[in-house]
Amino acid sequence: QQNREKLALVLQHSLGGDDELFHVALYDWLINAGEVDRLLEIRSLYLEDLKRGAVSGDGNVGIMDLLWKYYEKTGDFAAAAQILCKLAERRGRDYDLQHRIEYLSRAVVSAKSSNVRTGASAEGEFLHELEEKLEVAHIQMQILQALQHLGQSVPHDAFLCLNEELMDFSKLYEEYADRFNLSECTLAILHSAGYNDPPLIENVWRDIINKELDKSKGSDSGSRMESLRTKIAQLGKLHFQSERHFPLPFLLRFLEETSCQLNWNPAWIFTMFRRVGASISSLYAIYDRLFKSKDPCWQSYGKPLHVLDVIYLLLNDFAADWTQVEPYERRSFLNLCLDAATTYLIELQSMPTSDPKVRQLIANYDSLQRRLQRMT
Repeated sequence: QQNREKLALVLQHSLGGDDELFHVALYDWLINAGEVDRLLEIRSLYLEDLKRGAVSGDGNVGIMDLLWKYYEKTGDFAAAAQILCKLAERRGRDYDLQHRIEYLSRAVVSAKSSNVRTGASAEGEFLHELEEKLEVAHIQMQILQALQHLGQSVPHDAFLCLNEELMDFSKLYEEYADRFNLSECTLAILHSAGYNDPPLIENVWRDIINKELDKSKGSDSGSRMESLRTKIAQLGKLHFQSERHFPLPFLLRFLEETSCQLNWNPAWIFTMFRRVGASISSLYAIYDRLFKSKDPCWQSYGKPLHVLDVIYLLLNDFAADWTQVEPYERRSFLNLCLDAATTYLIELQSMPTSDPKVRQLIANYDSLQRRLQRMT
């Protein structure tokens, strides 16, 4: 009790001064020492000025950094979130982009705590706004890291600007992703912004795939397939749920053309997409449309029966394990496969049987048809 009285006297005497650094150090010490109650008892005009400056964003960084902790300790999570957001958005070189992301992340936590306690609609809107800013900031970090990977070819000012402020999608796209041809960052921006431009999105994916193929030039086909599979699986985790930004029909066709030209394993593409999350039935529908389009490109690649070859492998995979299809869909998909096998057999039987590939596929589809019939 005597010690606390002495502490109160020291505080009373100390708060009479106008040394800003001393006040900041004192408040910081009180918070860290668990003496928040003491801080709450302080009726200093100087402290009130600090609070107003922090909320407006005009305060000293050190003071703002102190006050969000003060508000969190006292349970005023809304005020803490506001100050943390101001810190994240404050322009300058006081701290880097990673620090800004940390401020925004902490602001989201505080805003969630405030929303849970009050349920106010305005606070819910502010939380949503913070989460969107954090999402953009993460893409800004992705761009920064991509530029660091490019190294010497990037002007030093680009790194400085990305650290000095939080940017919006327009600026990130125009001044960085598009300017430095950062395809994966462009895709992330288009997805997060909900931008729908199929030709642009397809061009971005084409660029991503071609870059990956260029990187693996000189390697054996197995290594190149694995490299491309890893890249698409990685991006699939981020974008597969958005049909606009993971355009499966385009990707499947483009990769099949690439695989056909490079003479790769005909099963690797649909196997990869199955792992990403595509269903057998959705993949079959795309392959069937490819076959029915009768595109002459397969002839130009020297593999006119390529699509029929892949369809056989896909349907054979289903016949080997029909549990890959949801129970409610199995029977209907089985009947669809039976009809398809019959259709493809008729098509193949109309072709010259002098071609060994035609004879092989006739035998394959005949065997598949009998196998499917036994499953009915």
